[in-house]
Amino acid sequence: LENLPSTSSSVQLDRCVIEELVINNLPKVSIVTINNNKITTLEGLEDLAALTSLNAGNNELTEIESMHAFPKLQTLTLISNKLTSIILNQATANGTPNLTSIDSRSNDLTKIDIQDQPKLTKIICDTGSSAELTELTLRNLPELIAASNGSNAVSDDIAFSATPGLSKVTLENLLATNVTIQLDHCVIEELVINNVPQVAFIYINNNKITTLEGLGNLTAVTNLNAENNELTELENIPAFPKLKTLTVNNNHISVLPTSLKTKNPVLTTLSATNQTITLKQKVIVSDLVLDNEVKNFGQTTTAKSISNNGTYQNNQVTWLFEDVQGVNAVDYQFSEPIQEATIQGTFSGKVTQPIKVSTVPVITADTEMTYPKNATISEAAFFKDISASVTDDAILTSDFESVVDFVKAGTYEVTLNAMNEDGVEAVSVTVLVHIAKSPAPVITADKEITYTQSTEVSTTEFLVAIHATTNDGSPIESDLDTTVNWSKVGDYTVTLSATNEDGVEAIPVKVAVHIVEPPAPTISNVIFDVDGVQTTESHEVGELVSEPLTPTKEGYTFIGWYDEKTGGNKWDFTTDKMPGYNITLYAQFSKDTNKGEDGDGGKASVASSMEVTPSGQSQSENSKNSSNIKLPATGDDNATVLLVGLGLLMLGLFIRLTQKKHTK
Repeated sequence: LENLPSTSSSVQLDRCVIEELVINNLPKVSIVTINNNKITTLEGLEDLAALTSLNAGNNELTEIESMHAFPKLQTLTLISNKLTSIILNQATANGTPNLTSIDSRSNDLTKIDIQDQPKLTKIICDTGSSAELTELTLRNLPELIAASNGSNAVSDDIAFSATPGLSKVTLENLLATNVTIQLDHCVIEELVINNVPQVAFIYINNNKITTLEGLGNLTAVTNLNAENNELTELENIPAFPKLKTLTVNNNHISVLPTSLKTKNPVLTTLSATNQTITLKQKVIVSDLVLDNEVKNFGQTTTAKSISNNGTYQNNQVTWLFEDVQGVNAVDYQFSEPIQEATIQGTFSGKVTQPIKVSTVPVITADTEMTYPKNATISEAAFFKDISASVTDDAILTSDFESVVDFVKAGTYEVTLNAMNEDGVEAVSVTVLVHIAKSPAPVITADKEITYTQSTEVSTTEFLVAIHATTNDGSPIESDLDTTVNWSKVGDYTVTLSATNEDGVEAIPVKVAVHIVEPPAPTISNVIFDVDGVQTTESHEVGELVSEPLTPTKEGYTFIGWYDEKTGGNKWDFTTDKMPGYNITLYAQFSKDTNKGEDGDGGKASVASSMEVTPSGQSQSENSKNSSNIKLPATGDDNATVLLVGLGLLMLGLFIRLTQKKHTK
């Protein structure tokens, strides 16, 4: 049916076998009846602007999320389909702003989530034993009066009593709900009932609720029944300004707080009987003493009917160890009126203390152990070394690895602990662990050493000179500086000492230090020979020889002093040192090639009485350590002069004759 703008009133296609359905653009149709068919989706219904009632019961629908917007829809009937959820939440709320009633009975619903429907007043669905519902959310439904199975008994209630799988419920901002909320005999674990300001009675008994924190802004509630739940405390109960009757029987509440009266100022009846309080198991190895922590408006209750011959005194229950052998729990009871003058009722119950009888492990071990420094010892090896053992198959532990420092000698306290499988701890045992000091260092050194008088030697140089060492690298000290007088000839005894890092001292070692006079210098002579003219100087062995003045020879150039008359090794006055024997250094010349044939025949040109002296020294300086050989000088006798002249004449004649012979 499509594009039928004149069709008015209703479309009736019920009790057929329709599987595929399109009803589109019938703007005047207000009622569509399509029940009792085989329709699987409402997606084919569209542009039905006047639709107020849609009956799609007894079909094959599996979801309604794909349903298009129907702005005037008021009544939606979905009974007997295959729906598992009804979801009309924030995402789809704008599609049905005028919806007032929805009927979804005879489906297999596990979830109902209806939110933000401003005119919805009634929700009808399966409840009780026939329902499979596990989660219910009704939020922001300001006109909602009832949500139930539609029976007359609960026509104005939110009633889901005895729905066996219902575990999570949220009822929030339901401003028109004004009679009763019945959520009893389900399996609710998570519960929120908030801002339902007109409801007067709330029944949430016989569930699995552990706290009432989720209840709030219930300003008209006069009666709250939360018995037969899993409540353990009432400290977090919200304020109910009109609450008169609170029922919390058969829970696990051990304290009725004084704040109950403050938060609920008109509360007159409080039923808190048959509380079952089971404490955390205790492992005992001796008498059991249990503080009674059951409080009734600030007052400790009195323990009664104590099992296993227990006694009660000063708010404590005591059981002798011999009376609890072979049992796994002890208990006591309490029962007394509510300890608040304006509130009637009874607070009673039973406190059960599970127990496990155990024994205290016993540790045995040697009291002390000694290890060498820098040893590598594991905890397991340590336990073996001290013969450590423990009873009751307990686990042995220690602080050995964190306490003992094998690098540092000393005594360390190691604590042994043990705990058995029941958590019972042994009495700790202390073992002294001694880390032995390193052995005394051993000093080795030469037994004696000799120094020349006035020598200055540091301690470090002295230790190196005598090859002083220790076997472990410990530093060596000596009394050299205070014992030896370097300026005084004599024999001195120097003591060497050493201490290792553990303060252990070496056996001192004595070293004889001899201070002797310096030996007389060894003198050798050096003869400077200039063509047979010699000058002698004396020098200490090992010192540099002073270079004499450079000799001259007409027609020749001086080339240096050599250790042979010809050839030989040239003497280097900057590096060569006086040997331990006498030497002669010869002046060697090279002939100038540009000189004439006439001359003095190659004889050295030396001034009268010339003295060969070291270069740069004065006559007075050199005269101290030299003996001079002088050439003849002017003023000697005539015979000598004639002899010299004759020699020179003969030499010249010989040279001249030789040259002429070569020319021929």
